[in-house]
Amino acid sequence: STLSSSSAASDVYKRQILSGERAVLFDGEVTGGKKPYSYRWSSSLDGTLSTEKSFAKPPSEMSKGRYTIILTVTDGAGASGQASITVTVL
Repeated sequence: STLSSSSAASDVYKRQILSGERAVLFDGEVTGGKKPYSYRWSSSLDGTLSTEKSFAKPPSEMSKGRYTIILTVTDGAGASGQASITVTVL
């Protein structure tokens, strides 16, 4: 079976420009594959951000600049899929 994943920041941040103290929810969606799934959210600046399906973090606690946050999902059979979102943190 095929494993696919997608990621998104909460609707408030459709333009992916993040700033301030209000937490942004990052949420992953997985289809296919074999449960259980393991999750890893990461960025090139901060390494691993979370190993949960979703996590919330205020921009004030994130590295400043424009970069990509990657969600990697691995299923119970060892297949993996990736999704990403590019954000600009002010």
